[in-house]
Amino acid sequence: MTNDKLLSQSINFLRFPLIIGILYVHFYLAKTGLSIHGVKYGADAPAWFFYLNVFCSGILSAVSVPMFFWFSGLLFFYKTEFCLEAYKKKLRRRVRTLLVPYILWNLIAILWTAKIFVPGLSSLFSNADGVKLNLTIWGFINCFYDNSRGLFLAPEVNLVNPAIPINGPLWYIRDLMVLVLISPVLYWLIKKLRVWLLLVMAVFYLFIHLPGYANQFMAPALFFSWGAYYSINKVDVIERFRKVWFAPLVFILVSIVDLATYGTSVSLLMGGLEPFIGIVSLMVIASYLLEKGKVKVNDTLANSSFFIFALHTMIIFELAKVLFLVLHLPDSPYALLGLYLTVPFITAFVCIGLYLFLKRFMPTLCSWLTGGR
Repeated sequence: MTNDKLLSQSINFLRFPLIIGILYVHFYLAKTGLSIHGVKYGADAPAWFFYLNVFCSGILSAVSVPMFFWFSGLLFFYKTEFCLEAYKKKLRRRVRTLLVPYILWNLIAILWTAKIFVPGLSSLFSNADGVKLNLTIWGFINCFYDNSRGLFLAPEVNLVNPAIPINGPLWYIRDLMVLVLISPVLYWLIKKLRVWLLLVMAVFYLFIHLPGYANQFMAPALFFSWGAYYSINKVDVIERFRKVWFAPLVFILVSIVDLATYGTSVSLLMGGLEPFIGIVSLMVIASYLLEKGKVKVNDTLANSSFFIFALHTMIIFELAKVLFLVLHLPDSPYALLGLYLTVPFITAFVCIGLYLFLKRFMPTLCSWLTGGR
């Protein structure tokens, strides 16, 4: 197997595990608990459950989104002689693959959120208490950028990182569209400054807190540029990463230090380093397993990953509540542990089932929702 094919297969193989990681990021039960009919279950979970959540949802899974940005930068410039015509062609393609799904899935999220105003249903759904309607044109527009000022105003607003659309995970698509628009600038900077650009961006990412959206945008820009660097400079990623075969061991060590020092400045630094080491580690592991024939790419899992990504936050807590009520689970940490370990996978396979249904019976709609993926 050539390194080019191995790189492509490694990326496709990792899509589904990374999506599962994102589901765990958003199913952080130790922080959110599980609210049903006004009662919050899991509010007093023991320390071991909290640290398990920190490890799975805050450390292991934190690699997922940076790695998707890394993939995007790598593939955007992959085997391309970048020029004005190539840029125009890529922009036209991204309208279909990014902009249209972004609009459609946020519209779906608006309709989904509106259900909390149906009499008798509000107590069944997450985050319904105290939500007020903001029926203005700007409220509608903000649903696509900053939902804290959108149609549905929550009593508590996340002031640390408020600029996310109503379909929260799609901030990734929004920032990716911005990166695509400024890709000629990034291309020029990478060609001129090479690795120095990445080092400067990494310093800002790790140590300097920028104001407003600039701080939020630094991580996407860094990991997109890191991936782009390899393609622009025609670096063989598989060959380069083979030289650091020990990266998974380093990641384990850094993760242990992060968990042991949780809540300190050391933990913050470890958390900043983990995506870098994690990306290399996952590429090393995936390419090795694929090359040795230990695993194969499952096309259904790879192709449905975007659909899972776009849908999961609308249903993951609702599925958890259904399981909690149907199975008559007690308010115990072990019941919560069972939910925590299984619900992200159940959610993923529910999404896959819906994806396959749409692909079979409504292929045009499925194509628009997934950008033709």
